[in-house]
Amino acid sequence: MKLGVHINKFLIFKGVSMLEHNIVFNSMMIMIVILSYMLFKILQTC
Repeated sequence: MKLGVHINKFLIFKGVSMLEHNIVFNSMMIMIVILSYMLFKILQTC
């Protein structure tokens, strides 16, 4: 029984850490997209 609780805690912890990693990764991707869009706009005006 204790093992099941331990596994559940471990899975929840892994899920949270993966979620945090995904948030960081997603924000990085959004930043890259915004920067490339801005560069594209600047190049178009030149």
